[in-house]
Amino acid sequence: MTALQKSFAVTIFLVYVGLAIVLVGFAYWWINPQTDEQYKTFGALAGLALTADAALIGILGSFLTLSAQSKAAEKLAEKNEDILKRVEDHKKEIVKEIEKVKDDITRRTEFWSKTLEAKSAAYNKLFVATTTCYRELQNLAKGEFDKVKVDVAETLLREAEALSANLEDEDRNIVEAIVQSTMNIRDQADLLLTTGDQLKKDREAIWNKNASGLGKEIEKLRARSPFYNQKIK
Repeated sequence: MTALQKSFAVTIFLVYVGLAIVLVGFAYWWINPQTDEQYKTFGALAGLALTADAALIGILGSFLTLSAQSKAAEKLAEKNEDILKRVEDHKKEIVKEIEKVKDDITRRTEFWSKTLEAKSAAYNKLFVATTTCYRELQNLAKGEFDKVKVDVAETLLREAEALSANLEDEDRNIVEAIVQSTMNIRDQADLLLTTGDQLKKDREAIWNKNASGLGKEIEKLRARSPFYNQKIK
């Protein structure tokens, strides 16, 4: 029982006792019993007064109870409304956080997608350029050297080298090694002053000396590619 309910109970009891005293006292004053018959009349009248008092207190008690229940219901409704508001606010926060995570995932996905596209373009360009240079320089093994074609291939390689900025440091180091090796072979072949069979032998010697190193660097670059000789698991 709450403090408010106790207060209602005490108030009703006091009202009942006070009203009973007043009504019974009024009946006694009105009848002023002297004889047995008058005492019977007073008793009957007092009984009616007490019954009326009880009925009146019952109505008052019901009214007070309903009033208390109404206030309790209002407080409960307010509390429920507050709980629902908190739940709704929490729900909004959760939805907001979910949207934030989704946006973050979308941004990251777009970033990695663009990164993958940039790397793919760089690797493709480098593979074409390095293969072209290797094939042109490989003619040295036959004693042949076409400076014009080699220069064109080297220009293609330098254009591809610019795209290596989209790759990792290890990739860039490999590309630099390939470019340097290609330039060294080209310069050595271009500076030869011999002629005839000796020129052919000198060109073959240049290739035999440098081909293995150039080929290994090209293979290292291909091995670094996430697209080269990879299987989807």
